[in-house]
Parts: sequence; structure tokens; C-alpha cells
Amino acid sequence: MLSDLKACQDRKGLAILLGVSPKEFAYTLFHIPGDQKYESFCVSKKNGGTRNILAPVPRLKWLQRRLLEILYQCAEDISVSAGESPNLHFGFRPQFNIYENAFVHRRRRFVLNLDIVDYFDQFNFGRVQGFFLKDKNFELVPAVATAIAQIACFDNKLPQGSPCSPHIANLVSQFFDNRMARFLRSRRCSYSRYADDITISTNLRVFPSDVAEASDSPQGWQISPILTDIFQRSGFAINDTKVRMGVFHSRQTVTGLTVNKHPNISRDFYLNSRAMCNSLIKSGSFIVQDISGSFGNSCNPDLPPPIKSPLMVLEGRLSHIHNIKEKNDGRDLKYKQASPTQFWKLLRKFYQYKYFVINDYPLIITEGPSDIFYLKSAIRNTKLLVPNLYADEKGGRRILPQFFNLSNLPSKVLALNGGAGNIKKFIHQYSIEMRNFFTLNRTNPVVMVVDNDSGGEDVFGQIKKSFGLSVKTSDKDCMVKVSDYLYLIKTPHIGPQDKTSVEDMLPSAVRGVALNGKTFSTASKFDTSKHFGKVALASYVHANSGSVDFSGFDPLLLALDRAIADSKS
Repeated sequence: MLSDLKACQDRKGLAILLGVSPKEFAYTLFHIPGDQKYESFCVSKKNGGTRNILAPVPRLKWLQRRLLEILYQCAEDISVSAGESPNLHFGFRPQFNIYENAFVHRRRRFVLNLDIVDYFDQFNFGRVQGFFLKDKNFELVPAVATAIAQIACFDNKLPQGSPCSPHIANLVSQFFDNRMARFLRSRRCSYSRYADDITISTNLRVFPSDVAEASDSPQGWQISPILTDIFQRSGFAINDTKVRMGVFHSRQTVTGLTVNKHPNISRDFYLNSRAMCNSLIKSGSFIVQDISGSFGNSCNPDLPPPIKSPLMVLEGRLSHIHNIKEKNDGRDLKYKQASPTQFWKLLRKFYQYKYFVINDYPLIITEGPSDIFYLKSAIRNTKLLVPNLYADEKGGRRILPQFFNLSNLPSKVLALNGGAGNIKKFIHQYSIEMRNFFTLNRTNPVVMVVDNDSGGEDVFGQIKKSFGLSVKTSDKDCMVKVSDYLYLIKTPHIGPQDKTSVEDMLPSAVRGVALNGKTFSTASKFDTSKHFGKVALASYVHANSGSVDFSGFDPLLLALDRAIADSKS
């Protein structure tokens, strides 16, 4: 991609590379009035200040996103040609986050945190244009370098709110990063930058005085003139009010994570989040200070503050904790599920409460993702009157129940990432753990859909063990009420055949279809040179759902509708 960008000789060539006509390109840059290119608003910052956000209009935002994609690919090309090089900046880069930035500074005697004043405002039009003109990796022709700066800049700076601003700022800051790293390496210090947050650390017994030294300033440390000069020569200034030094016998933090041993969540944040989660599960409510604060709200007093969902705030906190702790737990998923940590248990309780107690819609749990394809297609195409499964609206048919996602974080934590065996475990956990939850406001059921075969028999056996209900493959009724708000739907009999699977509901012509000379196999293991599996068949059915007869699913849909209706009564 870098060679393609360098081959562009004018705006027309850049427009074609971006995937837009030269006419559309020129209209976006030059004919939309400047005051109509961005929507301006400000939000409150944690420290009490404000941040002005400039959100580009959709037409310009698309162009900036496309430029970002190209510049990302150019960065990869440069990295490949240059070989392995140390990572110095970690913000707004794919595969990098605050953990990788903090990891550089773990177990250090001294950790110094600095902040750049108005970071994005330091990249004016000329600086961006000059970078793409003169940088040895780019050296673009003036017309193309100017056009890139015109896409990226507004009001003579990189606007906060543009998709490409962070990456361009990182590109332009590389010279500063390299200069800082060289200076600090000779002083046996490590360096990293996450956007405008800079961290310097060392294990030396005495922190280098030509980097910073203790002083009687409010922050307790004074940055050296040499380091200050490096900032100034690079067009930056240090925010003196945010100079922080952490020593080994006190809490050391880097981009919000403690690094005394390894990057981790602060104990206060974890304990507060745990208390909120326990309160939610036991009482149905909790209090979190973040919701009552103004952080993230608009600075405009005429606009009402946004409504923050307490549940979403708590889930965000727990997800953040998980993302960090996951980095420190190298075990395979099956071991995490079999021997969960205390936090994993807490997260499991939260997801159980969210999906099985206060779920906003009836929740359908299937054995695999292919079952979701079939059921959704059947609901969209059925002629049955099943009011609990769909609503015909102006824009089309809307499916009313929610299908449990079998491939996201909740599915892994709840061990519901596919298979009858996991549904069996779910029933066991449900019977034990749900009794500890606050269930007064419960309104929607959880419905399990399983094949009425040997795999299903294991599920039926667990229902007998946990709830005392006898369920057999020979039972003709598809629906079983396991307990209040928990239902089982097993695939119906087909004539004299009692053992069935979801695929048996499809017409024989669909099950017998040949794809690339291969035929469908129901086995878990098969010869891939001769056969294809359930996922491939489901993809075929999904793509051709308009011509597939789904009437074989009618008994299953009627049972689903009946289960949801029963829960309402």
C-alpha cells in the first residue's frame, strides 16, 4: 500500500486510491462550507476540565476512515521493511492497549508519569503536510501531501473526533519518540507513550538527575532542562501539574494500571466493582459514583446530561477488569471454566443475572450457531401466527426473542459456547446458583433448544437430577417447563422417527444438496474432502432462505411460542 500511495501524483490519484471519484473528493474537501464539516461539542474531563470534540459529518468521516485504513497498511509495510523495532507508542494502534504500555514499566524502582499539554492541538496543517512531504518513508509529492493534510486537519489542527487524527499524530510523533528513547536509553531508563501520556521508569538506585530530580514543587519532582528542551524542540510542552513519580514502596500506576508487580487493576477499583455487583445480585440495585458525576457529560448547560444505564456502567467496569486480568492468566479456556478465579466467578454471577434474571426479552439458548441460523430463518419465513416470536412492521419482520451469542465473552464465562454438554452444565449451575439471586422483577423466560437425540438425553438426565422432571426422547410434546421461567424445547418427532435434530426439520432436498462436490455429514468428525458440516449447511440455508421450505420447523416454532406465552401467564 505504501508504494501505491507514493505512486499518486495528484489529488485525482489519491481520490482513486481512497475509493472515491475525483469529483466527490473535491466536493467533500472544497465545496462543503468549513462550518458544516464538523459538529462541535465539548465534554467534561475527569480532572474537572473540558475537552472540545469535533465530529466530522458522515461524508468526511468516511473519507477519513478510508485514509486511516491506508495509513495503517502503510505503517505495516514500513514495519516489515524496517524489521523488528522496539514499540515506543501504544495508543490507538491495533493489537496494543494500556496493558502493553504499562507492561514496559512493571517492577521498577521509579516510575515517572508526564503529560503533554494540548497534544492534538500541536499538529497544525503545516506540520502534517511537512511530515508526508519530508519523512523518508513517505516523501509524497506536494499535491498529495497537501490533500492528506486537508482531509485530516480543521481550523489548522488535528481535530479530536476525527478517526484519523490519533494515527497521524502517532506518525508525526515518531521522531520525538525516537529522540526520547535514545536520550533515556543512555541513562538506563525505559520510555513509552500512550497518546499524550508519557512514562519513564528505571531500576537505578538513584533516579537520573538530568531526567528529573526531587524538588519542593507541589508535585515533588522537577523535570530537567535537558528533557524539557527535547519536548520543546519537538513542538511539545510538559504539563507541570501532572508530573507524578511513583516509587517501589508505594502504588505505581501507568495509564490507570498498577505496575508494582505486573499490570493490574487498582485494588480500590476492583473492590468497588465487586461491591456493586454483589449488591445488584442480592438486592436488584446498586450505587456507583461515576453515574452521578459529570465526567463525559456535555459542557453545554442547556443540554440535558445523557442517561447512563447503571447496568452498562457496571458491565463496562467488569469488562475492563477482565481485559486486564485475562492478560495475566495464560490458561486455556477449558481450564478457566473448570477452575475459575474469584473474579471469573464474580463475572459469571453478573452475566447470569443479566441474561437469565433481568433479560429484556425471552432468551433462546441453542446447541450451536447453525441452530440460530435455522430458527431465525424459519421465524422470518413462517406463515404461522406466533405472536411471541415475531412482529410484522413497516420495515419488515422483527424477531422478538433474543438468541444467546455463542462466541462472545459471556458465552465463554458462562460455559455456553456450544454443545449439548455445555447446556447440561448450565442446567446444573442454574439449579444451584439462581436461588441466590434477587428475582422479584423477573419477566422473561430462558428457553433451551436441544436435539432430541443421544446428546439431548444427557441434557434430559441432568434435568431429572437437578429438577426431578422426567424427560424422554419418546415424549411427543416438544415443550417442557423445567422451572419458573426456564423451559426446554426438544426437536419434534418426524413420523415414527423420535430421535431427531434441527437439521431434520429441513427439506430432504436441502439436506442432500451438494456444495463444491461435497455432501452434508451430521458426524462431528468427517472426511472434509468428501463432506461438509453443519455450519456450511447453515450458511447455505441462510443465503437461500427465500427459496427454502421451512414448514418442517412449524412444530418447533409453535412450541417456542407456547413456552413464552406460558411464562407470561
